[in-house]
Amino acid sequence: MLILGNTIIAPYKDITALMLRIALFKNITLTDAEVNLTFGLIIEENGTKKNNFFSLQLELNTVNSLTISWTIVHPITEESPLFGFTKEDVDNTQG
Repeated sequence: MLILGNTIIAPYKDITALMLRIALFKNITLTDAEVNLTFGLIIEENGTKKNNFFSLQLELNTVNSLTISWTIVHPITEESPLFGFTKEDVDNTQG
């Protein structure tokens, strides 16, 4: 398991997933809640650092009703920009 701030990369359904949990601040209910995650990564190509942004595919990106909390899950499959990312890669990207 790898903990990055409030985000965890851990085993999930026979693969690995990036997961984060959101919770409502007050006792309210949100309807038709939607989330999109974008992953930003600085990559050095030919001696030049370049910002790359990737839209992460989520297990669910909408819920009909959000009353307490929601664990947002990005399965790390071969199509994920995080596929093959190691702890060393993470350590080298954190500033």
